[in-house]
Amino acid sequence: LTAFFTCWLMLWLLLREQSWLEGHQLPFRILVVSFTYYWACYLDVRWFRPEILHADFALHFAIASGQALVLLPLVMMVVAAACLALLTALEAANLPTAWLNWPVYYGVMYGPCCSIYFIAKKRATAGSALPR
Repeated sequence: LTAFFTCWLMLWLLLREQSWLEGHQLPFRILVVSFTYYWACYLDVRWFRPEILHADFALHFAIASGQALVLLPLVMMVVAAACLALLTALEAANLPTAWLNWPVYYGVMYGPCCSIYFIAKKRATAGSALPR
């Protein structure tokens, strides 16, 4: 969990000062975030299981990616419905809704990588390469 939050903090600091990223488009940024999450997860798993090989971890990560991406549309619909309900309640109460912008943005940008991170870490620390 420490590596996850360290990764998140480093990405936040890196992407906050976007002077080096100004010429790059969104796909490049997503690639940078995905690469960073992969290596942070690998280092986090190595902390718990120093004997794990990179090839074994890559297999766990690939399986976790498949599992997360299959469930992603369903999870996104549930989260979108919850955000819509919250937004409707805030508008009905005449409360500002602008504060919802950052959770929605960061949830969409980093949510898939975050879910893959936690599923891959759980799989790799359990030690099973077969899908459950």
